[in-house]
Amino acid sequence: MKLDTKTLPPLHAGDVVTPFEEQVKEAGRYHYHSRSPVASELAQKRLMAFVKNLWPVPGRRAIDIGCGDGECTARVLSLVNPDEIVAIDPAKAAVESAEKRITDPRITWQYASCYQIPYPDDRFDVALLMGVLHHVGDPAAAIAEALRVAPRVVVVEPNGYNPGLMLVNEFVPSARHFGEKAYMPRSLRAWVRAGGGRIVRSEYGRLVSHHWPAGLASAVDRFLQPAVEAVPLARNVLCSEYAFLAERA
Repeated sequence: MKLDTKTLPPLHAGDVVTPFEEQVKEAGRYHYHSRSPVASELAQKRLMAFVKNLWPVPGRRAIDIGCGDGECTARVLSLVNPDEIVAIDPAKAAVESAEKRITDPRITWQYASCYQIPYPDDRFDVALLMGVLHHVGDPAAAIAEALRVAPRVVVVEPNGYNPGLMLVNEFVPSARHFGEKAYMPRSLRAWVRAGGGRIVRSEYGRLVSHHWPAGLASAVDRFLQPAVEAVPLARNVLCSEYAFLAERA
């Protein structure tokens, strides 16, 4: 599909788009994929494990809401092998870059907003919101719209119970620049209920950051991360991601 980049998708106060546009114009993609390659790959591998574990059956027709530079979209395509993925984002430069770099015909790239998805009800089997809600001004509306176009939604978000994330988001300049937030899982659950859905499965996981040195990332991934993820209270507080599968109630 030819990208429509002339019409600005509807945005909400608090949406974070400009910093991502600037980064793609500078580097052609988002920095976290390349600045610490080993750590980034380990972090992405764990994020994809969430998607694989939570992906519903059937999940042949999918929409990736907030696809960014397309890196995760391509990984999801390889991981769960759907028949098609529509990938949308309001960051024009990111979508254009993704369309040029990733040419699998099963992916349709589209310049669009999470608040007004240009498809009818139940067009998809599953919607994916991966690391998106903490960058939008109205997460509840985004979840409700995802539940409109698909009866099941997979969500992966930073874990607001983790005190380390709260400190990073408050005091690290790069996190502040990109408007990083970490919502409490109870808030996410409330927004799902408000959108007419319910959470049917959930997980906490991931300790490795995209930006860690290779040695530290490898050691934590191999030894510490599995141990922490195996202990319920520890994983709820120390892990950096909360992921869930929601379905229309």
